[in-house]
Amino acid sequence: MLIDMRPVARVATDLAQRYAHAVAKDRIARLTAVLFVLATAVYLLPITGESSREWLSRRGSLYLFLPLCLIALQVGRDRLAEELERRWWNDLSIAYGCWLVVPVLYFTGNHLLPGLQPHVGLIADVLYAVFYLFLILAGERIPGRAYRWRAPTLERAVAWPAALAFVGGLLGYFALLPGIFTRDVYNEAVPSMYLYIALDLYLSLRFFHLAATTPSPRWRAIHATVALSFTGIMLSDLTESAGWWSGSPQWGQSQDVLFLLPYVFLVLAARIRHQRFPEPPERELSEIRHADALPTPSIRTVVFALSMPVLHFALYGLDLLDPTLEPARELLVTIAMIVLGMIAMLQHRVLQRRARELWAERVKIERALRQSEQDLRLILERKQAEAAVRASEEKFRKVFRASPDALVITTVKQGTILDVNDGFERVYGHHRDDVIGQTVADIHFWVRESDRDAFLRTFERRGNAVADVWVRRHSGEERRVRLSSQRLEFDGAPCLLTVSHDITETHRLHERLRDQANLLEQAHDAIWALDPEGHIVFWNRGAEQLYGWHADEATGRTASGLLGTEPVDHDWYGISKHRTRDGGEVIVRSRWTRVRDGGGKVRSYLVINTELSEITPGPMKSLQSL
Repeated sequence: MLIDMRPVARVATDLAQRYAHAVAKDRIARLTAVLFVLATAVYLLPITGESSREWLSRRGSLYLFLPLCLIALQVGRDRLAEELERRWWNDLSIAYGCWLVVPVLYFTGNHLLPGLQPHVGLIADVLYAVFYLFLILAGERIPGRAYRWRAPTLERAVAWPAALAFVGGLLGYFALLPGIFTRDVYNEAVPSMYLYIALDLYLSLRFFHLAATTPSPRWRAIHATVALSFTGIMLSDLTESAGWWSGSPQWGQSQDVLFLLPYVFLVLAARIRHQRFPEPPERELSEIRHADALPTPSIRTVVFALSMPVLHFALYGLDLLDPTLEPARELLVTIAMIVLGMIAMLQHRVLQRRARELWAERVKIERALRQSEQDLRLILERKQAEAAVRASEEKFRKVFRASPDALVITTVKQGTILDVNDGFERVYGHHRDDVIGQTVADIHFWVRESDRDAFLRTFERRGNAVADVWVRRHSGEERRVRLSSQRLEFDGAPCLLTVSHDITETHRLHERLRDQANLLEQAHDAIWALDPEGHIVFWNRGAEQLYGWHADEATGRTASGLLGTEPVDHDWYGISKHRTRDGGEVIVRSRWTRVRDGGGKVRSYLVINTELSEITPGPMKSLQSL
C-alpha cells in the first residue's frame, strides 16, 4: 500500500517558500544565510587549512551563529500579541543563552582559571541540561493551540516538575554518576553524548508532533522549523559521537557542516513568526471536545518515565556503557521512574478534578445563561413592543395632523370616513365635522367612475394602490390629485389610509410642456425640463443620445439622482459634469432658465445642455450665474 506523500510535499514546499521570503526580506535571516554559505565553502572547498576548519567546528560556529540566534529570537518579540507566545520565545532565548555560556566556560577554564578546568565538563553538562530543560518546557506551553478553558498556572506547575525530573535523571544517569564514581578514568564526552542524543530525539519527535496537530498554520510552520533545528542538532551529535566512539573525533571534516544547520533553522523559525499566515477557521463550541478543554501533561510524564528504562536496557544490551556503573544507574532509573510516576498520578488527579470543576461550572453557567436569556428576551420583546406601539401611535398622530397633504381614514367595506386631517379641509373644502361618519360616495368624491373602478381593482390585487385621478371639491371644482391608499388597523379594525396630493397645476404644466415637446424633439442639444420639485417632466431625443436614458426611464426622476447634478433654483449658465447611463461622465455647457407663469411664479425649469468635445486641460472652471 503506497503512502500519499502529497500533503508532506505541500508542507515542505510552503516552508521552503517562507524560508526564501525570510532570507529575501529579513536582514538577520539574510546575514545567517550568507555566513552559512561561506562556512559551507570553508568545509567543502580547499581554501583554508585544517586548523582553521577545526576551530570553526569546535568554537567558531558557536561564536558566529549563537549570537545571531539570540538576536533573531529577541528582535521583534515585543510585537507579538500574546503573553504566552512571548514566554515561549523567552524559553528558547534562555536555552540558547545557556548554550552560548559553554564556549565561554571552556575558554575560561583553559586560559584564565586553570583550576576550573577539571570541572568544566560537568558544569557544561549541567548547562546543557538547563538548555534542554527550557526547550522541553517550551514544548509544554503549546501557544498555537487554542483551549477554551486554559489554566496556564496549573499547566506550568505540573510541567516543571516532570521536565526537571526527566532531564535531571538523564543528567545523573549519563554525566553525574560517571563523574562521581570514575572521575580519574571518566571521559565525560562519550556518556554525555548519549544524554544529548536522547534529548535531541525526544525534542525532534515532540515538535514534529506539535507541527502535525497544531491548528494554526503559523505555528505549524514554526514548530516544523524548530523540529528541523533539533533534528540537525541530533545529526551533529551523532556525528560527534561517532568520532568519540572511534577513539577521538576528527574536527574540521566536511560532515561538520551539520553543526551549522540547527542555527540556520532556529533563525528561520524566529523570523518567519512575523510573516502573514492564513487564519484557521474558528471552531464552534460544539466541535471542541471536553478532552480539549485542558492540556494533559501527565501523558508526557509517563513517556518520560518509560523512556529511561528503555534507554538503560538498550544501551547495556548493546554493551555501550561501562558495566561497573550498572547497579547505580539501575537504582537511579528506579528512583526517577517512581518520582515521575508520582508526578504523573498527581497531575492526573489535579487535572481530572479541575476538569470536573470546569465542566460542572460550564454546565451551570450555560443553564443560567439560557434561562436568563429567555427571561431577558421575553422582557425586552414585551417592552420593545409596547414602546414601539406607543411611539408608532404618537408618530402617526403627529404626522397625520401635520401633513400638508389630504389624509383620510375610511373603513374597508363601506368606505365610511372615520377621520380626516387639516390638509383634507384645504384640498377638498369639506369641514372635518361635516364628513366624519359619511361615506366617500356621499361627498361625491370621484369624478370618473372608471378611475374609481381601476383604483379599487389595483388595491384588491396588491393591497395598496397609487394613481393620478380627477376628484371633486365641495364647491364642485375638479382637481387632479395623486391618490395612494394603504391598509392599516385603526382602533383594532381594518381600515384604509388614503393620501391625496394636489397636482393640478403640475398636471396642467405638463400638458403645456407636452404641447411644446414636439418643437424641442428635433434639436441636437440635450433638452429637458423640470417641475418646481426637481422632477424631470420632459426629455428630448438629444438627451437620450447624450446620456443613454430613454425618455420613459428619465421622466419622473430627479435630475440630481439621475445625472448627479446639483439642484439650481435660479437662472444659470456654466460648464458642468454629468453622469451617463453606462457609468461614464460627460462635460456639457449647460443653461438653466426659469419658466414663470403670468403671476411671476416659477412653474418649471428649462435646461439646455451642449456636449463639449474638447476641454482645456486643467481644473474645471467655477460655475457662473447669469
